[in-house]
Amino acid sequence: MNIPRITFALLLWLCASVRGNTEIRHFRPNAVDSALYPTQRIQASIAKHLSASKVLSGPYTKTDIESIYPIESKKSDSRYKAQWYQLLNLEPGSSYELRISYAASMPSNFEISLYSVSEVAQLLNLIPDEAPVDELKPKQQENEIIMYARVTSSYAGVSYIPGMEDQPVPYIFVLEKHVLGLPLQAFKLVGVLVVVIAIGLFVVTPRILTSIDAALADSLPYKEE
Repeated sequence: MNIPRITFALLLWLCASVRGNTEIRHFRPNAVDSALYPTQRIQASIAKHLSASKVLSGPYTKTDIESIYPIESKKSDSRYKAQWYQLLNLEPGSSYELRISYAASMPSNFEISLYSVSEVAQLLNLIPDEAPVDELKPKQQENEIIMYARVTSSYAGVSYIPGMEDQPVPYIFVLEKHVLGLPLQAFKLVGVLVVVIAIGLFVVTPRILTSIDAALADSLPYKEE
């Protein structure tokens, strides 16, 4: 069976257009684990230490093009080898995904680490091992959980070009809520498909069938009375 040239060309174009890779991490915020928040003083210290962190807010946020240096890079400072993001407006028990999209021409392994506010404070040594009770006073956040995400990258390719491990990797970072097991933005695509299918079934198809019936009627042999 011969494939029409236009179909073959379309397949080639689609294959050539796929030039990106994606890393995804799914998570479900837990109200019990996230009910313990440090005091305002410690939260202010976290904000000071992570002043360059970006904010991603639920149910959906997409960053502009970011860049990060691989952890193997010897020419960049360590602060450029990790990116921090504050995750806001997270609903307890809901399902979310963090998604990184990057160019396939820069083969990399991305790692997304998730932390609660208390875990970040401990990671930054802002909470002593024997902190007073007031320093870790429980604070219930109603219908909202705050978390942090840390992104790192390592170069995973083999290139004849020297110094590729010292090149920054551009990427886009997305926080997206799941509804009925599907990413929120997928429902827009589903809606478009429903509209297209409906138009095809109730508008285009009847017209085509009518045209076919008319053509068949015209082509019938003449019958003498």
